[in-house]
Amino acid sequence: MGGRLEVFSAPSATGQDREHHPLLHAKLVVVDRRRLLVGSANLTSYGLSSNFEAGALLGHGYAQEADEAVQGLVEAGLVRMVFRTGSGRHR
Repeated sequence: MGGRLEVFSAPSATGQDREHHPLLHAKLVVVDRRRLLVGSANLTSYGLSSNFEAGALLGHGYAQEADEAVQGLVEAGLVRMVFRTGSGRHR
């Protein structure tokens, strides 16, 4: 399957005030800015294979909004890219 996977996370809040250093706990996947999957699964072996998780697939407008929100968080320094794989179209 082609494409690119980008994973983002917030810096560790260990030992810090969670009000000023919140934990990024969102689980969303934006596909080509056309589809948005929002769910409860963590990106772990249990979260993706063993747990009973729920999710919703949303359309174009929501996917664009989520993509822009993530980019805003990156630009503000609140989240960072953990890794990127693959290739494919850029935004």
